[in-house]
Amino acid sequence: MNYLQLTAAGRLTKHAKYFAPNGDKKAMAAFTIAVNRGTGESATASFIEVELRGKAAESTNQYLTGGKTVLVTGNVEAVAFAKNDGTPGASLKLYAYDVVLGADAAAKSADPV
Repeated sequence: MNYLQLTAAGRLTKHAKYFAPNGDKKAMAAFTIAVNRGTGESATASFIEVELRGKAAESTNQYLTGGKTVLVTGNVEAVAFAKNDGTPGASLKLYAYDVVLGADAAAKSADPV
């Protein structure tokens, strides 16, 4: 058996992009969260791209605004890309199936996809 799951808590870097359902495609909300590590001057952040689909995307979209805290759980994969200067980079992409909004986002939990 193979299984990879990630749970991350952080703040949205900006408002989620929402794509309404279209034909046989489910609704989707795409956003990035910043997860802080450490404190003070040595603090760094990891940025995780998140995709949330279906009813969960529809019901939470209005709350997914910049600066709001979220706890997301889903399947994760590493994605390679070329930076603006042409050097290679990598990021994490989380295909979320559960989102819990922080107290600053109406403390509402999405229904799982």
